Amino acid sequence: MARPTMSRAKRFLLTLGVVTAVVIALIILKPGGRPGQSVQPFERPAEPVTAAAPAREPAQASAEAPARPPAPQHGADAVVRSGEEIDPKPKAARPLATPVWSAPVDLTFSSFKALRRGYRATHDFSSEEVARLHGAAARVKGALMPIDPVPKSGEMRRFWLANPVVVMAGCIFCNPPTLGDLVYVTTAGDAPLVVDRERLYRSVVYAKLLGRLELGPGKSDDGVEYLFSLRMRERLE
Repeated sequence: MARPTMSRAKRFLLTLGVVTAVVIALIILKPGGRPGQSVQPFERPAEPVTAAAPAREPAQASAEAPARPPAPQHGADAVVRSGEEIDPKPKAARPLATPVWSAPVDLTFSSFKALRRGYRATHDFSSEEVARLHGAAARVKGALMPIDPVPKSGEMRRFWLANPVVVMAGCIFCNPPTLGDLVYVTTAGDAPLVVDRERLYRSVVYAKLLGRLELGPGKSDDGVEYLFSLRMRERLE
């Protein structure tokens, strides 16, 4: 029995259909999934660009920034001031205790800081503190810090006795201490405290002083404010 033969037209249509199917398959399998899209595998298509506010130019930003104050100058004329202000209201005169030089009160800067905390809370010292300390003979040890430029002779007639912890913690000129870390010291009569000027500005010089303590607040004629003052009688060490 003879096999049926396929006409030339049917063979052409069959061949055309196979070629078309292959082309469609290649298009579908092409990276990106759509004809003509050149997107690499695993690459996210770019998102549409939206208009943004124009950025300020760096030069303009620096021009508008406020200028920084000059850094403190250190050296032979550097002096120390407190970093806080005191209550400007005048206080009533307090009675001064009679100093007992044979039995002075020993005070540390922990004591002064505690007194300062109480003063800041009530804007005054308690009556017990005034009776015990105001005018009393006191011994205090601390670091010597200049209030005025020190001459070459090393003579100081007023200066700070400062908390050694604060002095050793950093730059006392850049970061001024509190009023609880400073005692305003003046010398009696014509007997200044003599120090090694070069050593004073190159290292920390300690001293233990005996003098008459007074509770402030106080302010010198040239505007130096303090909460504690000591009229030095002698240097003990």
